[in-house]
Amino acid sequence: MESIKRTKLMTFTLLLTCMIFVVGCSFMQEEESKVSAGDMDLDLINFQAELMRVHPLLESGPLKDEVIEAFATLRQSIHTESQTDEVVWELKKILAKLGDEHTHVNYLGKQKAIALNFKYTNDGLVANNSVGKITKGDFILKIGEKPIPEIILGLREVTPKDHENTLIGGIIPRALHTELYLKHLGLLSKDKTVNIDYLNGDGETNTETLKLSNYEWKSPDPFEYTFDTETSTGIFVIRNFMNRSTFEKTWASFIETCKIEQPKNILIDLRESIGGYNEYYFADAIFSALGIKEYTTPYPDFYSHAFKKPEIVKVNKHLEPIRYENLYIATSPFTVSAPTIFAATVKENGLGTLIGQPVSNNLSFYASGGYNFEYMNVGAGIAGLHIKYKGSEPWINAPLQPDVYIPESAQDVRSGTDPILKWMASKDTAYKIGGRYRSYFGEIMEADWKKVEGQTHGFESAEDFLTEVDLYVSEIGPLTTDYDWRSVYMHNDTDLHSDLKIKFRFTNSNSRVSGGYQNYRYLDPSLSLNESLFEEDLAPIAHEITHIIIPNYSSLTFREGLACYLQDEIGKNPSIFNGGKDVHKLCKVYWSDESPNVDTDDVLKYIGTEGLPNGIDLSIDNLDTRRAYYLLNHSFSTYLIETYGLDLFMALYTSKDLDSDYSRLFDKELEALKMDWLTYLNNY
Repeated sequence: MESIKRTKLMTFTLLLTCMIFVVGCSFMQEEESKVSAGDMDLDLINFQAELMRVHPLLESGPLKDEVIEAFATLRQSIHTESQTDEVVWELKKILAKLGDEHTHVNYLGKQKAIALNFKYTNDGLVANNSVGKITKGDFILKIGEKPIPEIILGLREVTPKDHENTLIGGIIPRALHTELYLKHLGLLSKDKTVNIDYLNGDGETNTETLKLSNYEWKSPDPFEYTFDTETSTGIFVIRNFMNRSTFEKTWASFIETCKIEQPKNILIDLRESIGGYNEYYFADAIFSALGIKEYTTPYPDFYSHAFKKPEIVKVNKHLEPIRYENLYIATSPFTVSAPTIFAATVKENGLGTLIGQPVSNNLSFYASGGYNFEYMNVGAGIAGLHIKYKGSEPWINAPLQPDVYIPESAQDVRSGTDPILKWMASKDTAYKIGGRYRSYFGEIMEADWKKVEGQTHGFESAEDFLTEVDLYVSEIGPLTTDYDWRSVYMHNDTDLHSDLKIKFRFTNSNSRVSGGYQNYRYLDPSLSLNESLFEEDLAPIAHEITHIIIPNYSSLTFREGLACYLQDEIGKNPSIFNGGKDVHKLCKVYWSDESPNVDTDDVLKYIGTEGLPNGIDLSIDNLDTRRAYYLLNHSFSTYLIETYGLDLFMALYTSKDLDSDYSRLFDKELEALKMDWLTYLNNY
C-alpha cells in the first residue's frame, strides 16, 4: 500500500520541478545549525535508499554501481560536524550523473546573494540587471578572478549530465549569484565579497566588488498579458502550470480583451515557465478559445496515466473562439517540464509556430515527487515516472527545438528589447555586434560582408543573409541527424553549443568548408563561399552547410551527392552543376552521342566507393571530369534517397564499414545498386 501511495504522489506532483529546486537556492530561512556526523550519515542512507527504490535509471547497470560508490565515498568523508551546504554540493555532483533535471537536491538553509543576476546570451555571459557601475547588458569577463570558461567547467559538475540548456537557462540565471554557488565554485573572497570583471558598452574593462547581502528578488506574476500594436500581437505569459484557477481567470480576461483589440497574432510566452501539473487543463482552455476542437498528444502514456485521456484528445471547454491569423509559442532554455509538453503538442499538431530557443529538458524526461531530509535542512525531488515522447521530432534525446531560432543578444538585454517581438516585426534572426554580424547559427565579419555589399546577390543585408543561414540549418540538421549536430564540434568541457557559430567568409577560389574533402581530425565549423557565385546569387550555401552539419562520411559520393540534393531541395538557388535542371536527364547525356569529352566509365567506377576517388583528377583544371563526377554523385544519391528513403541513405553516409553495409542495408552489393540506378537512368 505504501508503494501505491508513493506512485500516486509521483503522478500528481510529477511536474512540480520548478527550476529553483533544480538549482537549489532559497533565502532568509532560519539560521543554519550544524548536524552531527551520525545524523548526516543517516540522512544520506535514507535518501540513497529512496533514490534507488524510485528512480527508473537505477534499477541495474553501471550507473547504479557508480551512484552507490559515490554515496559511499561521500558518507566516508563525513567524520565530524559539517556544514550542510557542503554535503548538498557533493550530492548535486552525484545526482548530476543521472542526466535528469527533475532529480535534484536543494539547500534550505539561510543564504545570501550578490545583487547581480546573470544571463547567458547568444554573445556570452552578461549582467541581467544594473548594480554599482555595472550596467544591464555589460559582458561579464571574470567572477572572483576566474574566467567564464573555468566557471562553466565547475558548473558542469553539478548540472545534469548532457543538459547544457539547464546550465545556461536554469542554473546561471537562478543560482550563480547565490552564496552556495559562489562559495563552492571558489568565487568568494575571504571577506565574503566577489570581484566582477566586466566590459561595458563603451568597450572599457572595469572591476566592481560586490558584497553578499540578504538581497531578495521579486517574483513576477505567474500569468499576465499585454498587446503589442506594432506587430498586432496579443501576448500571454505563462510562468508556471500550477495555479489553475488564477490561470483560467487571467486567460478569460485576455480572451475578452482580444475580442476588443483583435490582434492578428497570438503569442503564448513560455520563456520563463518553470513547470507544473495542470498541463492538460491549461491546454484545454487555450485550445478552446482558439477554436481547436481536438489534438493528438505526443505523450500518450503520460496523458493516459495522469489525466485518463486517449491519444486523440477532445477539447472539453466550449469558449467562444477568437479570430486570429497566427499562433506562436515562445520557448527558451529556461522553459522546463509541463510547458515542454504543451509546446510539443502545438508543434506536433501543426497548430502554431514555435519560436525562440530550445527548452531546458529533453523531449523524453522524468517526473519527480518531493522528498525531505530528516536532520539536514535539505529538500529534494526524486524522479519516479518516465514521461516518454512518442511524436515525430527527430531529436528525441535532445530538447524540443523551435521552428524559428531567435537568439537573444547582449544588446537586447542592454536595451530591454524583446527579441521575439523584434523578429515578428522584421523576420530577421540576426544582428550586428561590434565588427561582426551574428545569428543563432551563423557569423560573418563586417569586413568580409563589405566585399559583397551592394552586389546583386539577392540579400538586402548581412542580417538577411544570416537569417537564411539559420533557416537552412534548422531544416538540414533534423533532416539528416538524430542528434544536435553541434556536438561533434565540442572539443572541450568548457565549450557550449550556444556559442558555436558557422563562420562565413568569401574567396576567389572554390566554395568549400574548412578541411576540404578530408575527414577531419579537428573539426572547424567555418566555410568559404566563392565571391563571384555569391554575386550572381548562385552560391551553394545549403550545400556547404550540409558539409558542416554532417562532416564525417563514408564515401565522397554521398558527401557531395547529399549536399547537391539538399541544395536543390532546400536552397533558394539550385545546385551549381545541374543549374536547376533534372539531374537524371543530365546524366543520361554521358551515355549518348552528345557526351562531353569524359571517360565516363573511369568516373563511374569511383561512384559509391569508400573514401576519396584518388584515381581521378577533380581539380578546376579538369572541369569536365569534375562536373561529371558531381552530377553522377548527385544522381546516384538522389536515386537511393528516392528509392530507399533518407534514413537508409544516412545510415550508408555514416557507415564505418561501407562494403558490408551495402548488403546489410539494401540486400545488394554496390555494383548491383549501380546497375539498378543505370537501368533507371536509361528508362528515365
